[in-house]
Amino acid sequence: MKTWKTRCAILAISLLALSPQMAFASKIKDHDAVETVGISMRKLQICHQDEWRNLTIHLEYSMEEGGEAVNMGVVKEFTRKFLEAYSEPNDFWEIMNVKFVHALTDAFPDITVLKSTLSLAPDKTLRFPRETIVQYTKETGALKESFGFTKLNYLICQETFRSLNLHVAWEMYENPDIFDYPDYLWVDEAIEAFFQENPMAFSSWSELKPKLQVHLLEQFPTLASVEVDVIAAE
Repeated sequence: MKTWKTRCAILAISLLALSPQMAFASKIKDHDAVETVGISMRKLQICHQDEWRNLTIHLEYSMEEGGEAVNMGVVKEFTRKFLEAYSEPNDFWEIMNVKFVHALTDAFPDITVLKSTLSLAPDKTLRFPRETIVQYTKETGALKESFGFTKLNYLICQETFRSLNLHVAWEMYENPDIFDYPDYLWVDEAIEAFFQENPMAFSSWSELKPKLQVHLLEQFPTLASVEVDVIAAE
């Protein structure tokens, strides 16, 4: 029968036989690691386009080591001051987001990658949530813009009779002109017109989806892509 000392000796010999990577605690090589910061400012009350809006801003960004953007409090304060001083109260939200990204990356040049999402809660003008997303990469200086909204409890599934949400998302071509942006209301009106001519009750979603996407691209040729889908309502 092996004694306690014998067992310890066998264990020690076994550990020595292992490779160095397995015999000792794990090590981390962090010279290629990328630090990403996430900031959310929720339910900000802002008067824009002659209405009080319920705005949420979510920022995700990576930065160079030692930059000022590592201080999230400073970035939040910059964001608040930008909104308070915004001088174009009738701008589309998409344009505001682009200007915000330009201002933020100018103020914090250590930001290398940035994703800025402005989300708006439903209000009396539009009865569904919507959002604008701008993504920035310092290496190329390019901006990628995408937008979307969700029409809540908009359709009825013909198989289960469950209520469905209709989600619509689209992307712009790079460097769009100010007149290239479609208003959310225009897109919504185009969708309403489509379903008046193509009722869900007489067609399957697999047939309607590509037709609706083509319809929206024809109505708004400045869009690079459109994606629509249905999601079961909660």
